[in-house]
Amino acid sequence: MLSGSRWLKFWAVVHGTLVAALVGSALFGGQGVVRREKLDEDLGEIRELNDELARQNQALKREIDALKSDDDYVEQVIKDELGWVRADELVLIFPEKH
Repeated sequence: MLSGSRWLKFWAVVHGTLVAALVGSALFGGQGVVRREKLDEDLGEIRELNDELARQNQALKREIDALKSDDDYVEQVIKDELGWVRADELVLIFPEKH
């Protein structure tokens, strides 16, 4: 049989082990603090990406509106992307210097 002092040490070790296990589980378990921090970091990155995509959508909407209503813009796009020119225009191409 264990004496009073030994029982006290035994229960201190048992309780210490339980506390360590609970703290470890709280920090590193499936719903732990470390996981929460990682999820918060991921959420921040997703929000930044979402903001960037929203800015791109706004720019595309402005371009769509311009293509629908701004003849000068449409002409510029045709010239830039298709290389077309009007019959009364002259295109000069200068070779690049190396």
